[in-house]
Amino acid sequence: MNRRHRSIILALLICGLKLCCPASGQCATPAKTTILLLNRISLTDLHANAGPFLRAKISESALGLFTTNTAGTRSAGNTHATLGAGSPAFSDRPGGLALNFNEKWMDTPAGLLYQQLTGDPSFPAGKVIIPRLPEAVRLNFSAVRTSIPCLLGQVLQENHRTTAVLGNSDLAPTEEDPYYTYARFAPWLAADERGLVSFGEVGVDTLQRTNGLLPWTTNYSYLAAKYREYRENADLIVVELGDFARLDALSAYLYDRQISAEKQNLFTRLDSFLHTLWPLVDWEAETVFLLTPTPTMTNLKQGAYLTPCLVWGKNFSSGLLSSPTTRRPGLVANVDLTPTVLHLFNLTTPGWATGRPMNTGFAGKLTALLSIEMKINATSYFRRKVLPVFLNGAAFLLPAIILGAGVLRKLAGRLWANYRAYLQFFTLLISTLPLALHLASQPPLTSPVTFVFLTGGIAIFSTLSSWALVKRRKITLLVFLLPLVLFTLLTIADLLSGATLIKNSVLGYDPMLGARYYGIGNELAGLFL
Repeated sequence: MNRRHRSIILALLICGLKLCCPASGQCATPAKTTILLLNRISLTDLHANAGPFLRAKISESALGLFTTNTAGTRSAGNTHATLGAGSPAFSDRPGGLALNFNEKWMDTPAGLLYQQLTGDPSFPAGKVIIPRLPEAVRLNFSAVRTSIPCLLGQVLQENHRTTAVLGNSDLAPTEEDPYYTYARFAPWLAADERGLVSFGEVGVDTLQRTNGLLPWTTNYSYLAAKYREYRENADLIVVELGDFARLDALSAYLYDRQISAEKQNLFTRLDSFLHTLWPLVDWEAETVFLLTPTPTMTNLKQGAYLTPCLVWGKNFSSGLLSSPTTRRPGLVANVDLTPTVLHLFNLTTPGWATGRPMNTGFAGKLTALLSIEMKINATSYFRRKVLPVFLNGAAFLLPAIILGAGVLRKLAGRLWANYRAYLQFFTLLISTLPLALHLASQPPLTSPVTFVFLTGGIAIFSTLSSWALVKRRKITLLVFLLPLVLFTLLTIADLLSGATLIKNSVLGYDPMLGARYYGIGNELAGLFL
């Protein structure tokens, strides 16, 4: 065979491969991905109660703080729907209704009910169904904002990837009652546009009766057996580990000491399950996520909205997570999950998803992440408590001072001469407050009282220093601009050096709210204007 014939055969082989693999990523080696949903825990819970196996694995993980923003409230339905949509989304209001094909609902098998509601002639044998997906589609479509529920599962199944779900967060075995409140959220990450997951088990078999504090808990041995079975055919497996969500739902019935003791017990059981699951994973080719979509009820009341996110396996070395969405080591957005999973499968992320793939490579461990979370929570708390007082006070006092000065000057010349210095001093004090707030935000403070005293101390020191300059140099007008000029120069220098001060400032942005993760923030922009 001469060289020309060999070239022709090689060209034909290449063309054949192209024809056989038209879709992006279709010919790549399947990258199995597992997502473990550990709802309603905090990073502090993880640090304080993780068992020895999980604690060892945390030290090997890529980890970060996970935002929990949605298109509405931070309900479990909305947070899981947002994960599957890759953009802030609503679920079908409660969001927890998902059924095995053979479970009954409204006295009808779910598979048959699906056919009746959709007109689909094919029976969804073996599948898991989200019956209320049409309601979620309606809620997510508007002239202002559109999200695609179940976008992740839809793209995977369109590209011939199979998905599976396991587990639930039901408080007890479900009743055959349309008004029963289901708590099955994993399918939002794996269903397609019809609300169908390739296969799975979200029913009563995933629960077991106990005599402990929780009447019903996750049947980990059953989940482990099913996980081993589903690995044969599924590319994406989403496992809902619902014990912590059950404990959080029952927290109103329990004392704090009972909750703390039960958390330790649940983490011990989780540790045993992870010890069983870990050897099943091919760590050279697969990825495992362990994340918390929804904060605990306690943290929601406190305004602490960030949750833990841990990743192991392919393309993720140990250290802190980040993403182009946040541009901040140790912080990733919940909308980043869908693009990250699609990237692992070598698939293109649709334009409907607003997140970006996560990355790692930043040095840091769990203790560093706890410090980051503590600072973000403290800054957010100070912002909520201090900024309204500052903004409203400045909005009232500055016009009042100007008006008072004008009245005194026009009507009472002697009074103006007596009180002029006081009015100037007070105006100067107000002009130093933005700089004082900015600088007082930098130390690791946790008490609002300490923060207010530090802010006041910086403001008074700056005012007295500027006032001394006035008395020495006889400069009266430019001195009022001096604090604002210093503040502007400091902000510009900070932006050029990585925006470290702005990240910690009450005048910066709040990453928990997700309106902005970088830049100067609305408050600083308003001050400049």
